[in-house]
Formats: sequence, structure tokens, C-alpha cells
Amino acid sequence: MPQYYKRKTEAEHPTEGRIVAAQDAIANGLTLRKAADEFGISKSALQRYQAKQAKQKNDASALSETALAPNYQHAKIFSAALEQELMQFIAEVSDMFHGYTYKQLRVFANEMAVSNKIKIPRYWQKNKMASSDWQKGFMARNEERLALRAAEPTLLARTTAFNRFNVETFFNNLETCYLKAKSTACTIYNLDETGCTTTHKPPKVLARKGCKQVGKVVSQERGELVTVCAIVSAAGACIPPVLVFPRKNYKGIFMRGGPKEALGLVNPSGWMNIDLFLNVLKHFVKHARPAIDHQVVLVMDNHESHVSLAAQEYAKENNIHIVTLPPHTSHRIQPLDRTVFGPMKIFLNSACDSWCLANPGRAISIYDMAGLIREAWMKASTPNNITAGFKVSGVWPLDKHAFDNESYLPSSVTDRPVPESRSDQHMSSNPVPNSGLQISAASPGPGPSNSSTPDSAFANSCS
Repeated sequence: MPQYYKRKTEAEHPTEGRIVAAQDAIANGLTLRKAADEFGISKSALQRYQAKQAKQKNDASALSETALAPNYQHAKIFSAALEQELMQFIAEVSDMFHGYTYKQLRVFANEMAVSNKIKIPRYWQKNKMASSDWQKGFMARNEERLALRAAEPTLLARTTAFNRFNVETFFNNLETCYLKAKSTACTIYNLDETGCTTTHKPPKVLARKGCKQVGKVVSQERGELVTVCAIVSAAGACIPPVLVFPRKNYKGIFMRGGPKEALGLVNPSGWMNIDLFLNVLKHFVKHARPAIDHQVVLVMDNHESHVSLAAQEYAKENNIHIVTLPPHTSHRIQPLDRTVFGPMKIFLNSACDSWCLANPGRAISIYDMAGLIREAWMKASTPNNITAGFKVSGVWPLDKHAFDNESYLPSSVTDRPVPESRSDQHMSSNPVPNSGLQISAASPGPGPSNSSTPDSAFANSCS
């Protein structure tokens, strides 16, 4: 029998009204065959309904719901209520980033049936799992709620660190900084870095039909890294970015065609470091112009290059309040990560592909990256994109409830109660001391922390 049966005729199932009318006619003396012919019902089907009526004549509800309709439920293993619970469970474990495969679903369904003392087919008993036919039927019955999706690899540290305690602590510190600095959208900034390489991902191309392998030229197998440090404000404005090139000595040609007034720096690894970040802060002060009556709040992650003592002292001297994100939460709370860097990478990939078409036989080098980054940055750093990032992350307008309960489901796997002593200490501590360099932090929340700095330093500070 085929997996999905296709009807060979256009005949319809008799309606309940026709069946009742035929049964009334039989009760009034009409023969079964004549009643079937008169009302257009199969003789065997009418005979079957008559037998059901005789068997269930004392149950009026069963007569109307079961006896007069085809029975599709007799072969189902689980009741509608149990199947609904199973569907909700599968959806919840997926929200917790521990979703089931088809095989795991079949094994769990068998265990569920055994624990509920439900009669199961011999195939289930022999293989200790549900059949593939049951799995296909289950998915068909719940196609509006469940679907097979390719899961994105997600670090355990991210799923555990993004929990309610850490997020609430961050927003409380952020609110304190806003009040202290009398912040507006124009004085709230977000800083973050992203890596761009000279090797791009080719897009889909037209090719001969049936060709099994289609190639597209790229510059190198492993490209050179250029780091882009972006700074944007909650008002939708952006400060010229900083580009870090993988060289030991700086040359002016690195910034050929780059963003206007952008800053070029060099580091052999191509990454940001402590010394370079101090230059980034000076670049930020030059364009943001913070002052005593114009204090600014700078939200960024707590990478080791950001939290040096020299950087914190410079920020304090120049009226910059630094608020660092909890470790491993930038994918949800970092405005640039949410709405700017994604489009930028797409535009950069497209720009690199167009460059390769316009320059056949040449490879993209770091000397060409500034111009390509400028093209992508101008398209991605629009006011709408920037302000949307601040809004969805809850940074501005400040929204402590930007994330619902489902957002914290992945961290519930490793949740543990917060000790009372630690909770009391956290509630009584002042996140913004009145004097001195502010390197104290909120107590670490539930779950492990893989931060590059100790949890007791700069974890959620406001300076």
C-alpha cells in the first residue's frame, strides 16, 4: 500500500443527514436495498451504520458523533489529549535548544506509551521505538506546529549565560547609568567589533542543468582578517568606524577608499588589543565630544581588550560611563549584533563578488578591503537599522521586559537557585560607587561563565 493513498473515484462519504433520512425510511418499512438506492448510499455502508445504531441505540451522543461518521480514530495509539501533550513537549525542548530528531521522537513515543500502559503494536515492542508510519502520521496531524528544521550550532555558554538573573542585573545597572548621566538617545552608544576576511562566500549562480559541480572564483582559500570596530548611537547616528589591519607597520594605503574620517590601526593578528582600544576611545571622544554637561553611556562587551585599567581611567576622565554586557549574551543584547552586522556581512559579500567580476585574474587583498567595507557599511548603518537594534535589545528605550519567558528557556536546563547570602549582598551593593574607579561588578548569575576576565571585574560595571 502506498504511503499516501490517492482516491481513485470522486465519490463522497454520505452526509449525516442522508444517513439519518435513510434510517428513518427503513424504520418506516422501506427495505435496506431500496433505501440505499434512493438516498445514494452504499448498501454495505448503510448496513454497517444500521448495525452501529442497533449496538449503540442507548447512547444518543455516540450515535451522532461516531455511528454516523467514518471512524479514523480506531488505529491511533495515543488519545487526542496525550498527543497534544507530546506535541507541546517536543516544541518546548526545541525552545530549550535540545530538540529531538525523528528517531528520538520515535523512541520517546514508545516510552510514553509503555509508561501510560497503552497497547502498542508488536513492531514497537520489538524495536523499542514507534514506527516510521506513526511518525509521519504524527507530523501530518501537527504540521501547523511542528516541522523538521536544520539546527544552528549554539554554544552551551550562550544558552546558560543568557538567564533572567544576568539580564535583569544588566538592565538595573544600565538604568542606574542612565539616571546618573541624564541620558538621551544622542548620548547612548554601542561599540562592538566584527571580523571581515578577504575571502567571501560565493552566491548561487546560473549553470548548465545537470552539472554536478559548479565553481566560482574567490581570492584565497583562507583570507586575511580585517577587524571593523563600529560605534553607533541610539539616535541612529554612527561614528566613523575603526579598521584593524593584520600588519606590524601602518601604511596610509590601507585606508584607500575607506569610510570618511575612519581610523586605521595595525596589529599582526588583525584583532583588537588593549593598546589599540585606547586609540579607539580617543577616536570616540574626538567625535562624540563628551563633557561634564554632556556625559555619554557606552555599552560594549567585556572582552579583555575593553576592560584594561588604562581604558577605564581614560573613560572616567572623559565623562564616559561604560556598561559591559554579561558574558556570552551579546547575541541578544548587543544592538550592533542584532540589526547592523548581519546586513553588513551580506552587503560585503555582495561587494566582494562584484569586485571579483570587475577584476578578473586579481585577488582581493587587505589594500582593497577598506573600500569594500565602506560600501557595505554605508548600506548597513542606516538610522532605521541602528535604532531597531537598540529597541529589540531593550537598551533604548530602556525595556527590562524586552525578553519573554521563552527567551530564557535554554538556560532553564542548568538553572539553580541563587544563594540567599549572594542575593542579599547583590541587592545591598551599590552598582555605581560615588568615587574611585568603578571596577566592581554584579555577582555572577546561574550557569558557568567563560568570560576572558574574572567574574568579579568589569562584569556589569558603570564607570
